[in-house]
Amino acid sequence: MNRAKFINSIKESIQHRNFIQLLRPFLASIHRYKLKRGYYINRVKSYFFNSLDAMEYNIITPSYKIEFNDKERIFLDEKVYCERDLNKLETQREVFSCILNNVKFYGMSGGISYENKAIVESFFNLNRLKDSICIDSFIFKHRYMKGIYSSIMHLDWAKKNIFHWLIDCLPRLYAITRYNNIRINLIVNSDIEKKQMELLKFFLDHRFRLISINSNEVWTIERFIFPSFVSANCSGFIPKKYLDFIKENIIKGFSIQAAHNKNRIYVSRKKVAKRRLKNEKEIYDLLEKYNFSIIYPEDLSYKEQVETYYSAEILISVHGAGLTNIIFSDNLKVLEIFPPKKIKTHYFMLCKALSFNYKYVIGFNQNPKNEDFEVDKNQVEVIIKEFLQE
Repeated sequence: MNRAKFINSIKESIQHRNFIQLLRPFLASIHRYKLKRGYYINRVKSYFFNSLDAMEYNIITPSYKIEFNDKERIFLDEKVYCERDLNKLETQREVFSCILNNVKFYGMSGGISYENKAIVESFFNLNRLKDSICIDSFIFKHRYMKGIYSSIMHLDWAKKNIFHWLIDCLPRLYAITRYNNIRINLIVNSDIEKKQMELLKFFLDHRFRLISINSNEVWTIERFIFPSFVSANCSGFIPKKYLDFIKENIIKGFSIQAAHNKNRIYVSRKKVAKRRLKNEKEIYDLLEKYNFSIIYPEDLSYKEQVETYYSAEILISVHGAGLTNIIFSDNLKVLEIFPPKKIKTHYFMLCKALSFNYKYVIGFNQNPKNEDFEVDKNQVEVIIKEFLQE
């Protein structure tokens, strides 16, 4: 946790009188120390779950190799920010679910442990586990929960970030909804965002009962359905059937109808605090020539965002979470604009999964404080012309 996040966490905790949250940075530091000392972690991989008192083990999608063509390799050969994850990007992880008995569920993270050993898969990966809290202490409230429970919680990553909610969390529901004829208590964090709750309910039927957990609670759960994560780090790639599952349920939930005309849209970051285009007015003038509409996601309800992306044929955006909504599009052409030295693979991989036409440009003259930068409008125009000719 950097200094700015640490200070903001303290201010927010004091404002809301959340004293457990106030202690979180210190608990996290203790927890990371324990991990380094080797006291607390058990490197449990998916193929070991049978030994964890699993009553049912179900492979939903086997692991497989992701193939890249020559043009895609050119992108991966850039100095990408997630270079250490490149080898993992080439493999789709095995997707599974299993039922575990008497696990502990941590309200501060959504992770689980068994016999006081953290299950790494429940925190996404080892690196995220190191930044999570899964310790027992007298300051936490402990409860025993009888019955069948499950969860797609993934804090703090998906608490307010739409990418992690749509790509890391909601696809896990695919595994949970495969269980028929049983009642499932689905655990959510007590301060879940209204937008996230709205989307979540589109996937649930009479089998599910939502139950909230506070960040200062640790539950021992009689039977827990564990759905594995589908995506990899720095990647929006997940098998198409999971993306269709997300898209179809949300489109149906919002009762969105197909538009008669396709749109060309530019997603502006003008109203956010960082990673904005310094020469955006110049880009606006260029895009006006090609009949692009400019949208500010902050000014739209989520339903309006989904409708906008659903009807898009070409989308241009600076790298950011707003690009996640391309999962609601069909046959889309995407131009992603990167700041220099921060080329990330998330939406390249998402476009790969969706079979979308993906191109990118890299900007220049970046402000090191807020990551604002410029982009060459001529490069942008060349790509627009290529899109229109294809």
